[in-house]
Amino acid sequence: IDGEEMVKLKNSYALIEVLPGPSASTASLAPGHLFVAVMEQVGKIHGDYGAGAVRSSLHVKVVDGDVSVLRLPSDSAHLLLSALPFVRYINKEPVTVRLLFCGRSIRSCEKRLLKQRRKELSDAIASAETPGTRQSIVDSIQRIEAAST
Repeated sequence: IDGEEMVKLKNSYALIEVLPGPSASTASLAPGHLFVAVMEQVGKIHGDYGAGAVRSSLHVKVVDGDVSVLRLPSDSAHLLLSALPFVRYINKEPVTVRLLFCGRSIRSCEKRLLKQRRKELSDAIASAETPGTRQSIVDSIQRIEAAST
């Protein structure tokens, strides 16, 4: 391409947590269901313009239990991020969607998730009511670490 500049599309990545309602479970959460639910809310809140701006680059990269990573266009990320709190149902199951982090790479989302999970484990150990419960949590963490090496 002579004389023309190539334009690189920039993406952001959103780390979200999908908390199931009292009678629901995230075990059946599929990327397609999450995509549809998010796009419906973007369309309701920002209309056809918002849906069109987000749809082309929105991609559900990871769904793992209660945590998901979404790839979204940087230039219209604000449209999607503002709609996330209003996602109340995914595949007719009641949920609460919580934005944990928005970054420039999947790796940055992974780092944030590890930091948050470590804090949750630390809080669980600190709030354990008996030394036996505390030791049980520590033993479980050590087994997981041994298995992952």
